[in-house]
Amino acid sequence: RLFRLVRVVRKMPLFHEVVLLITGLSQSASILFWSVILIAFITYMFALLGTVLISTALLEDLENASSPEDIQILSKLESQIGGVDNWMYTLIQVLTVDSWNDIARPLAAYQSSSWIFIYAYICLMVVVFMNLV
Repeated sequence: RLFRLVRVVRKMPLFHEVVLLITGLSQSASILFWSVILIAFITYMFALLGTVLISTALLEDLENASSPEDIQILSKLESQIGGVDNWMYTLIQVLTVDSWNDIARPLAAYQSSSWIFIYAYICLMVVVFMNLV
């Protein structure tokens, strides 16, 4: 019954644009799939780099922190970027430009070179790659 309905809808001129839209979406499915795979791979590479370069130094800062305010801020940052999985989640948040500044500013206060890492990811993924897709 469903196939008959689809066949009838395809023949009606009223639904021609909908048929074109669904056809285009189905033809671009493989490109969208590989785009998601590429985004995941690049995000994973940046997460590994962030874990090695930033998270280890942030953990040392947390161990050496003396004021309760610093301990609280560093603990929050450690929960956001404490491992590869947390880094990937945070980088996807940066990719969607969803309050990424709440992460970047406190991080830059303790790890001054972290802004280079964040901006490199933004330039590569948000500006270049997302505009290609």
